[in-house]
Amino acid sequence: MSTTIAFDIDDELARDAQAVYGGMGLTTELAIRFFLQRTVAEGRIPFDPFAPIQGAATAPTSLEPAAAPQQPEPSKQAQRSTGKITFEMVECVWRAFSETHGTPGFDAQRLAEEISGNTGMSRGSAFIYLVILDNLVAGKPNTRNMKMKDLEYYMGRIQEELGEPSFGNACESLRQSVEYWDKPQFGKFAENVQGYLKSIGR
Repeated sequence: MSTTIAFDIDDELARDAQAVYGGMGLTTELAIRFFLQRTVAEGRIPFDPFAPIQGAATAPTSLEPAAAPQQPEPSKQAQRSTGKITFEMVECVWRAFSETHGTPGFDAQRLAEEISGNTGMSRGSAFIYLVILDNLVAGKPNTRNMKMKDLEYYMGRIQEELGEPSFGNACESLRQSVEYWDKPQFGKFAENVQGYLKSIGR
């Protein structure tokens, strides 16, 4: 006997699924399906699509009882993802980015894991936000998106803290990205970005 459960997929979950499985050439639907299967099986966000499922049974190698797995110290355990991106998370992403960008210490995957552990933000979302910031400052187009209010906040921080050259690059990145964002799955994001650029005279 099987049970069918129906639920809505929000933009954040779709972004997380694409962040983990998009590089494998999967459609959004298949990426979400695999993402949810791994999430249910592991009880956490499957940040690495190729890693073995945690908790999966393995064949015993001897008759001796297996040693109990060591549990991480409570202080080192990552906070559970809330599923909602808060201002604390947005600010933590910016601090991690601004302190390491342009240095050997900038590693989006490692930073995303640290941000997740500190704030409870999903590692997939943290990774996407870091990559978007990196592309903005470099003047490169983005194929991912974020909440419009978060984008406007980051644009303000770039202008204020990194200066006009980086802000100019970020505006150029947005202009180049509009064509990609002008697709049904992004809703009115492209329109909102164009409105933002117009409002700041860019």
